[in-house]
Amino acid sequence: MKYDIIIVGAGTGGALAAKTTAKLGLNTLLLERKPAESVGDKVCGDAAEQRDFDQLNIALPKGDELENTIKASNLYSPDQRVCRSLSETGSAGFIINRIKFGQRLLNEARDTGLEFYDQMMVLKPKFSQGAVVGVEAKDMRTDAQKEFESNVVIDASGFHSPLRKAMTSPYIESEIEPNDYIICYREILQVGGMDWDPHCIHIFLSQEKAPGGYLWYFPESENKVNLGIGVYADPKYKVKEYYKRYCLPMAQEPIEIIHQGGGVVPVRRPLWSLVESGIMFVGDAACQVNPLHGGGIGSSMRAGIYAAETAADAIEIGDCSIDGLWAYNKRYAKDQGGNFASLDLLRIAIQRFTDDELNFGLHRGLLSNQDIMNIASGRIVRPSVLDIIGRAIRGIAKPELLLNLYFINNQINKMKDIYKAYPNRPDFERWKARVLKLYDRIRRLI
Repeated sequence: MKYDIIIVGAGTGGALAAKTTAKLGLNTLLLERKPAESVGDKVCGDAAEQRDFDQLNIALPKGDELENTIKASNLYSPDQRVCRSLSETGSAGFIINRIKFGQRLLNEARDTGLEFYDQMMVLKPKFSQGAVVGVEAKDMRTDAQKEFESNVVIDASGFHSPLRKAMTSPYIESEIEPNDYIICYREILQVGGMDWDPHCIHIFLSQEKAPGGYLWYFPESENKVNLGIGVYADPKYKVKEYYKRYCLPMAQEPIEIIHQGGGVVPVRRPLWSLVESGIMFVGDAACQVNPLHGGGIGSSMRAGIYAAETAADAIEIGDCSIDGLWAYNKRYAKDQGGNFASLDLLRIAIQRFTDDELNFGLHRGLLSNQDIMNIASGRIVRPSVLDIIGRAIRGIAKPELLLNLYFINNQINKMKDIYKAYPNRPDFERWKARVLKLYDRIRRLI
């Protein structure tokens, strides 16, 4: 049997993609490696923004899906003496129970009448004349080999996607460089008390305590916290040792480990192209994760719906080639991809600063709360002349750092403009060269 569309992975992005295509009338097959009851079980910070739910018309988490409400996201200097907000005034978010939320999304998808197979490990794509026309899989219950055919495959199978790794496209990176992902470890702890605001999430920068990454402290209640760390994907950085040395002491009176685990998180711009002929990529498989704090729930929800709607249009007109699916690239790049690419430049720059430089810059206000909120929200940052003069006076002890910050800001603004003009495919290589030029400048001059 040939399906209109196959969705690989029933996580946040995959479940929403499947629900969307099924509701649009497409013959949809959803494949998941885990047992159905384990869908949603993923190691992460579990934070999501309300605006993603509102903009995508997704019901807000409530009841046992909702662990905590969040009023702000706070970014701390390495010495933890300075805090900068990453949140707009009046913005809100949630700490969600990933299992309960994941089960809700899966059940909503299954309620559309689509076909669903769990414990089905997708092994590789099926190709015909250079286009993806389905997948090969193994039934984990019986070890039987299966083949499924479709017009389009949406890959939401995660960072270690075997489908992406099988691609030989000039538009898609099949392998992700180690400096573009981090190794994470986190524990959900019951604690005897809390030193930090229980209705904020807290992110800590430090090249000493979390080289190449960050530490996080996400309260789930007044006596439960999601505590974790991400570091460079390098064997010399033992993530659990860093966790025990620098992260665990932040937990006041740890009583019990409720859940623990590790994983890999991409912290870079999205793939150059999210599509090839017959296939689309969503979520961690597409590196659609905020490079600054690793959040990916909202972006995967957005990408799953965008990919599904584009696939439905392509199937309707009978063009599932790369050009027929290219609209997904343009929509995502303008809406969110440019923001993530800009934050990727900031991530690379931050990794080059010492803790002393980060402390100085944040202590002296060389980056204000509004600057950081604007960068995090995808807006252009253009300080006034008086503001520039004020910062120059405050930063006079480290003029090179001040110049670097203004240079970074300039490159970030340029990146946003470039992504707003994401091209049609014939102009892709010229566009890509402009993006690479900005990366080269940051790496050479910071």
